[in-house]
Amino acid sequence: MRSVECRELVADAALGLVDGMNVVSNLNDQGAAVVFRRLLGAGIPIAATVGTDSMLSVRRDSTYANPPGWARMYAQVDGPLSVDGLKDAVRAGRTIATNGPWVELTVQEQGPGGRVDVSRGAEVRVHAAVHGPGVQRLRIYTADGPLAETDVPGEEGATLDVTLPVDEPTFVVAVADGGSHPEVLTDQTMAHTSAVYVDVEGRRVARAEHA
Repeated sequence: MRSVECRELVADAALGLVDGMNVVSNLNDQGAAVVFRRLLGAGIPIAATVGTDSMLSVRRDSTYANPPGWARMYAQVDGPLSVDGLKDAVRAGRTIATNGPWVELTVQEQGPGGRVDVSRGAEVRVHAAVHGPGVQRLRIYTADGPLAETDVPGEEGATLDVTLPVDEPTFVVAVADGGSHPEVLTDQTMAHTSAVYVDVEGRRVARAEHA
């Protein structure tokens, strides 16, 4: 059996056996991000993580690995840094995944892993920001697709501040991406937050079209 295949990802995640998904790795980050957001929209709350695959280089196969740390997951832990605290932060979805840029997200002042409960028809404030190398676009996504987007000029960074009308439960994530850059050790720049969840009168996101 090949360990790189995730044929049971959806079932395992729905059963609570999966805490996160690598949205930044040495494979197709854009494709992974689409799958990740489909899982969120289907009501499966998993965290954005990374997979560096920094194995030893194998010269005879012309395989050369990037150094450890070329892709990073940042997690907001409670209290002093510890293994258990990091595990708890991942399970709570308080993470961002990146191979270079720093991306931020708040919804009604709640960061990734947070949950906001509103009445149907309410509006929530969404703020996203990015800083760092290689970024060309900053986007905000919900369960309905792209909510807002802006180009990022050079390395100056960018922000997005939008209002989201809420009729159905949803999630919100921020994504920053771009092409290659000398400080990004891969051919595409990528940063992706975990979700902030927006509930409506106690109901959580679970879209049939995402299943």
